[in-house]
Amino acid sequence: RGIPGNDYRRESMTIAEDMFSIKKRNTELATYEFRHGVSRVDSYPTTIGVSVNETCNVHCIFCCVKTKSDTKIDWSHFKRLTPIFPRITEVIFSGEEVILHPHIWEMFETLTRQKIHVNFLTNGKALTPEVMEWLVDHGVGHISCSFHGATEDTYNSIVRGADFTTI
Repeated sequence: RGIPGNDYRRESMTIAEDMFSIKKRNTELATYEFRHGVSRVDSYPTTIGVSVNETCNVHCIFCCVKTKSDTKIDWSHFKRLTPIFPRITEVIFSGEEVILHPHIWEMFETLTRQKIHVNFLTNGKALTPEVMEWLVDHGVGHISCSFHGATEDTYNSIVRGADFTTI
């Protein structure tokens, strides 16, 4: 198993290897395993998704989450994921409004310091100039902003609690 001519077994990946090399080797192995239909894989996931909270700052008429709560992933639970960080290339954050999580900045910084691509979706309401500057300065790689309505009236009728002119 594995890529012919190379030893890609998990036990061969030592702590001494740099993060880029580990990520690259893991990605190559995952790609090889996928393309060859390997059923018992030796690679680690290259991308993980983390749902961080159920808190939102708007009330969209189409939202399937009718009861908002303060439920959120605990910082200590997030830190338990750190053993896999050297092998992954991307973390996709989800939740009602990701950047409302009290430790999201620490989470983002932990990942970007390890050259892990951060990806998240926001409604844009909390994206102040200061927040945007922080995201750029810390290398957050992908921000998707949901924007529901091409006109002020349409947007404001769909996204209750936000204002078309300030997003």
